[in-house]
Amino acid sequence: MDVGVTVVPLKHPSRPGQQGLDPTRPTERVAIIGAGAGGSSAAFWIAKAKERYGLDVEMDLYERNDYVGAVSSTVLHPYNNADLRPIELGASIFVEVNKNMWRAVDEFGLERVSYKDANTVMGIWDGSQFVLSTGGSFYSNLTSLVGALNWTSLTSCTAAEFLDAEDINPQWTRELVEAATRVNYAQNVDSIHALEGLCSLAATGASSVKGGNFQIFEQFLERSGASVHLNTTVISRAYRAVVLAAPLHQAAIYISPPGFAEIPPPQPYVRLHVTLLTTPSSSHNPARFNTNDSRVPTYIMTSYNGVRQHVSPDPDFVAMAFHGQLKNADGELYQGVHGEEHVVKIFSRQRLSDEWLEGMFGKVGWLLRKEWDAYPVLTPTTTFPSIKLARGLYYVNAFEPLISTMETETVAARNAVDLLLREELGASICPPTDHQTNASISTGKDFVLGWDC
Repeated sequence: MDVGVTVVPLKHPSRPGQQGLDPTRPTERVAIIGAGAGGSSAAFWIAKAKERYGLDVEMDLYERNDYVGAVSSTVLHPYNNADLRPIELGASIFVEVNKNMWRAVDEFGLERVSYKDANTVMGIWDGSQFVLSTGGSFYSNLTSLVGALNWTSLTSCTAAEFLDAEDINPQWTRELVEAATRVNYAQNVDSIHALEGLCSLAATGASSVKGGNFQIFEQFLERSGASVHLNTTVISRAYRAVVLAAPLHQAAIYISPPGFAEIPPPQPYVRLHVTLLTTPSSSHNPARFNTNDSRVPTYIMTSYNGVRQHVSPDPDFVAMAFHGQLKNADGELYQGVHGEEHVVKIFSRQRLSDEWLEGMFGKVGWLLRKEWDAYPVLTPTTTFPSIKLARGLYYVNAFEPLISTMETETVAARNAVDLLLREELGASICPPTDHQTNASISTGKDFVLGWDC
């Protein structure tokens, strides 16, 4: 994605009050780069400010792909059949404490569905055996924020180091906790920082949007009024401000003129293979798991601990799960090329061959492979990229080395937009309020910052 962005700040920008901009002043234009969770919600937050302040500001959103949602994109339909239920390819779940995602589903009239079937059996595979089986206000600097929240001890060490220091059983950490960090971020507990390791454990009550999570971000954009330019790879235009909501280095974005902005260091990403398929088999091949027992778990996470202890090879996959039978939109069973079929999703660090898949499932019907930079590598650190890279240039993805989820992208976008509005347009997402009169609202359990102000 080759994007040249020129930000032209006004020499003497006015500072409009709560009533809005001077009506004689020309319309302001803001560019947003990226149509994922961060970019789409940034447009939505600006629209909220326009509504509340009467701002005369227009938005252009640019996305190099021909779809909205980035890693939240959905494989539309198995067998390319529009009558079949779609399958999430990337970011799959959110929970009730993810207040922006949860609120958006309700506000936009979408429907939540439980992520796992009630009959799901979970197991943790270490390469040779199953080790377990079961039935607020804006901020301008992330490093300062981490210190203010007393999170430095969590981001400066690995999840394993933190939990070991808390006298947590090392085996529990390196098997159960590691299964969560691997399925969520494809990283081990002795490499991922402790804050994100703990976030990986917070998936109780996970949900997704019926038909695909990308619908939330489509609605963010539809309700923002932004001019959306999909499949667009070149920008040559001056803007009052730019919200960069895409990974700077991975997206091959360049900023001109040279030296204009503070360029953050490259952020490495985990290269992940996602394999989606349908199969008439209702379970994994027991022989591939050194057992004759047909009751192989239908949802398999993995641990690296067998490799650490030199007793097991590295598992071939990061996570592998059955996601129910292939059905149409009305919930009726669908006949694939092999009759009734089951849907399977696999995450792995390398491409899984056709022979590997056939050995695991026997016959395979529909098959789709995707390789991408799925997650930032979240090693321990105490410093983070700047949110404001230059006058009028704000970087949503500065938040990713701290926490990387759909929800935190919307939070980071809200913060970046608030900084932009305050510094460039003398406004904000929420007008100033009397804290005394607003106390009952802001402390209510249903209050969501930005939505309710």
